[in-house]
Amino acid sequence: MSHIPRNPKIVGIPAPVTRDAGGGLERLSGSVWVRFYRRYLKPVPVFRSVAIFTWRNAYLAYLKIAASRSRDPDVKKWRGLVAHRDYRSDSVVPLADAATVKTRLPRVIPTAYQHYILPQDGYFAPEVTVKTVANGRVNGGSNLVLTDNALLCHDLIDIQRDYTSEELHGRMVIDTASSRARWLLRDAAPVKMTRIASFVDACAPNYAHWLTEVLPRLALYCGQPRFADVPILVNAGLHRNILDSISYFAGEQRAVITLPVGRAVVVDELHLVSVAGYVPFERRKGKLDGHAQGVFNPHAFQQIRACVLPHAQTVQAEPVDKIYIRRNSGIRRVVNAAELEAALVARGYTVVEPEKLSFIEQVRMFAGACSIVGSSGAALANLIFAPENADIHVLIGRYADTSFWYWQNMASAVGANISYVFGEIESDGGIAIHADFHIDVAAFLKALDSEADKP
Repeated sequence: MSHIPRNPKIVGIPAPVTRDAGGGLERLSGSVWVRFYRRYLKPVPVFRSVAIFTWRNAYLAYLKIAASRSRDPDVKKWRGLVAHRDYRSDSVVPLADAATVKTRLPRVIPTAYQHYILPQDGYFAPEVTVKTVANGRVNGGSNLVLTDNALLCHDLIDIQRDYTSEELHGRMVIDTASSRARWLLRDAAPVKMTRIASFVDACAPNYAHWLTEVLPRLALYCGQPRFADVPILVNAGLHRNILDSISYFAGEQRAVITLPVGRAVVVDELHLVSVAGYVPFERRKGKLDGHAQGVFNPHAFQQIRACVLPHAQTVQAEPVDKIYIRRNSGIRRVVNAAELEAALVARGYTVVEPEKLSFIEQVRMFAGACSIVGSSGAALANLIFAPENADIHVLIGRYADTSFWYWQNMASAVGANISYVFGEIESDGGIAIHADFHIDVAAFLKALDSEADKP
């Protein structure tokens, strides 16, 4: 049996000739100034900090004014934000039970900083259901669904605390006081469809968000025989590994339709699956104050593992029980990564660059590892495939206002546990949790040796 199922039929909806983001976001993104910033200034922390401050305090304010003065009645129209649980539907199908996930306090290395992580007993993951939305409109790059008078959102978002990606990317404006929103992105000729299930999501292009928030809903939905012939809708432009992951659940006959930003689909019978995993895209307030740090339905993760792990076992590869995930990114870098890598290799660790592996190869690598070391980043979300007794070490900057429970909450949903290896921040330059940091290699190796000495 081949470990890679045949890909489902993928059909792409053409991108729009022109895009109207209400506030002119698309024109701004393509301007010479933005291109210059992205190429030369964004890597410099101080310029990145200034750009973020300007965006949140000037551009978003401009969008609110532009929306209120728009001549387009659909852009100017306020829609109430309605949670999935509150939407009345004639059809509600349960997919996964609610669950209370118990969490263990993660270990911190060095132990002197254990107090950075406040204790918690666990978290509650709500039931996952699929509802039918009549005449729902799905917009490219968003999991928010428009109806005539409402904007449907998932059950875990706290609009008072959380920014949405759509808001920060100029696709909508929100009035937090009244829980209403104006949708700015317009498609003058939306595609008409009879029946489809939508898994379009603002954060889908990010591998960690896809693996823990979008794919769990898709896996639960596709696991229901009654929905076997329903096409599914996903973001256009997804990485090949994300598209490959769909093939393990969608089946060979099901149509997969891709929707680009700037296009919309209006569906007579839209199947909308409730939230199965969530972490806020960004905090509305700067400080961590009651924000969700990651909620994941363990039944959804079990569905993914049950389907994918048997295929991973067929991958022809040498067994590797200790892996170090090399992070190739411009932010949150370990500045002494070369020193750390050399020390780990000397202790039998294999260096892995996940972006060079296929989806199923990544699954196989994590599923066979007894010890995993890696920086906080998207590739680490593969820990949901790790064995329950694996030692998972997360390298992370010692910045007090960090959502430290994110990785532990994720690991707890599959019965695993992690340790945080705190690194000293070099210079945050105004980018806080995204700053580079330095790991005390000697202290970390000592901790690894103490684990190896355990019976």
